[in-house]
Amino acid sequence: MSGSSVTASRTCLVVPVLHAQDIETPDTASPDDPLPLAQVEVTVRVGGPPLADAEFTAHLLRDSGRLKVGDAEAGREVQVPSGVVLVGVARSPAEFAEVVRLCVHRE
Repeated sequence: MSGSSVTASRTCLVVPVLHAQDIETPDTASPDDPLPLAQVEVTVRVGGPPLADAEFTAHLLRDSGRLKVGDAEAGREVQVPSGVVLVGVARSPAEFAEVVRLCVHRE
């Protein structure tokens, strides 16, 4: 599963998910057919108890009090506590994730 691990630095979290190139196209598809789209559901919960099924946790420095969630093309900012926060990540399935849950809270 090379490249499918959740990783983090002091200020950034990377969560690999399903991409369009991961979806198999039917053998009957013509080159003119549109490529399939990948849909990924991301839920961010701020506060509350840690995720019981988190596969990964990390401390992130968020001095701005904002966490950008998205990819290179689009994203949204979520208000989080400023300073160091604990982020828990749960994905389903773990490889080529289609559902991602994040829980962010101050320890």
